[in-house]
Amino acid sequence: MAPGVGIAPVATVTGDGRPLAWDEIRAYLVEVGTELEARGLVRSLVVVGGAYVASRGVRASTTDVDTIDELDAELRAVVATVGERHGLEPDWFNDRARPWRPVSFDPEACDTMLHAGGLRVLAPPPDIIVLMKIAAGGRTPNDALDLRALWPDTHFADPEQAVAAFYAAYPLEEADAHLADWIRTVIGG
Repeated sequence: MAPGVGIAPVATVTGDGRPLAWDEIRAYLVEVGTELEARGLVRSLVVVGGAYVASRGVRASTTDVDTIDELDAELRAVVATVGERHGLEPDWFNDRARPWRPVSFDPEACDTMLHAGGLRVLAPPPDIIVLMKIAAGGRTPNDALDLRALWPDTHFADPEQAVAAFYAAYPLEEADAHLADWIRTVIGG
């Protein structure tokens, strides 16, 4: 578990697939990397969402792996091969988080969380994931739990600072006078 990060209270898994623990996800990603390498392909992807949170030991499992990068046809084929091999849902690895990619996102600020074969998996700083969870607005029970659990590892001094970063990251969002209060309620402060 990452320093300063606590396990979020258990929440109901909200996806359609079976729960995947980080060790399982990691093994599948290694297979994706091996398969990419066998096909002479190299890809680098930023993982966010539940898989990111599970990788930090904050959540026990997730139902899929979200990336903010577009999955091209070759990568989709590799992901499908690995998924079929293990009986995973067709969308076990998907790019549905792309719309929540902050405009302030800097790939250079990411850490490499896994490098296997032709696959390099990057993890953004917790600040980015928290901003994405704020953007999701608690669409699932896990969003608020993840936000609360990741908050201590961010650089935000208070909810107001997070709100300022949020509007810089999502400049087209309408102003919400209650956003800082909602964050304060979620983080329990």
